[in-house]
Amino acid sequence: MALVFFGVLNRPGAVINRLINLAYTECANEVIAPSVDHFEPGDLPALVKIADVICADTGIRYTNDNLSDQPKTITLGEGVN
Repeated sequence: MALVFFGVLNRPGAVINRLINLAYTECANEVIAPSVDHFEPGDLPALVKIADVICADTGIRYTNDNLSDQPKTITLGEGVN
């Protein structure tokens, strides 16, 4: 199942809050974003507490390591057995 979310940019905080709620209620494991530039400061660490974030432009997966407030980054394919 794929879900596409478009936020309204003229409401600061509303976009990330809605995306976090949507990822949580839909039990999403990953959120695919065009790039890290689509997030405001602090949005990415908040979102990775719910789901991994994969940036399409770089292929980098941001994930919560449960040890810090900063997201851990891994390149797609890394750590695959």
